[in-house]
Amino acid sequence: MLWQVAAAGGTDCGAPLSTNCPATFDVAVLGGACSNSYLLCDYPRGRCECASSLLGAEQPLVGDPPIMLLDSSVPADHWVCQDPITMGCPMPRPPLGSFCSQPQLSCDYGSCDVVGGTTEVCEGGVWRVENVACPG
Repeated sequence: MLWQVAAAGGTDCGAPLSTNCPATFDVAVLGGACSNSYLLCDYPRGRCECASSLLGAEQPLVGDPPIMLLDSSVPADHWVCQDPITMGCPMPRPPLGSFCSQPQLSCDYGSCDVVGGTTEVCEGGVWRVENVACPG
């Protein structure tokens, strides 16, 4: 078996952004309402998902941790993005195995919130996957 390097073709760069996606990552990261549950939108800075506000079939929940609305109204689906809140975390998400200089810095890029999200930790000078336990 022999490894070969090949240039990416025009179709290897992902699908074009859906017209249902916010125009930019910065707009999506604000967490506004969306109408297509589980729609994924990929931007150079990261991925966003139209997250359903329903847990199971009948419990409307919002927030982190989830909070049930007191007036029993159903909250709108909302955008959730790979946007780390930890100070010093690079954006966009660094490739696994790439160089890092802040030992034990842990950065959550939507590991429990966005399909394809990960948590990465700087160990031994490189970014590695950090396994996290998601609630629920």
